[in-house]
Amino acid sequence: MQTIPRLEAMRTAPATPDQLRVALIALFPTFEPEIDADSETTFHSLMLKFTPFFGKHIRSFTEKQMRGFADLISLAIESPGPLENAMSTCFLEHAKQIRVTRELKVAMKQRSWKF
Repeated sequence: MQTIPRLEAMRTAPATPDQLRVALIALFPTFEPEIDADSETTFHSLMLKFTPFFGKHIRSFTEKQMRGFADLISLAIESPGPLENAMSTCFLEHAKQIRVTRELKVAMKQRSWKF
């Protein structure tokens, strides 16, 4: 079993889809079974799987999880490229549809980037 590093140590955006997978699992351990280990993983494929998971389980997440995810969103948005594109197009653009905008606004309130 792979060791999941402490998310608090993350100071830069995940550079690879595998790093994003590790970060998401560190924050949300119950997300791990949602990932198909046999398929090719991209930033977009991860965020496409994560978005409905997040919407379904939002009420069960702790404040610490939400703060950690807000940090991850901020790191992704501040780093133009494939991760930023996946976070924006596969998650943030669908936040209203999955009914999580209020919770995200609360979690993002201390960040330089505002939701």
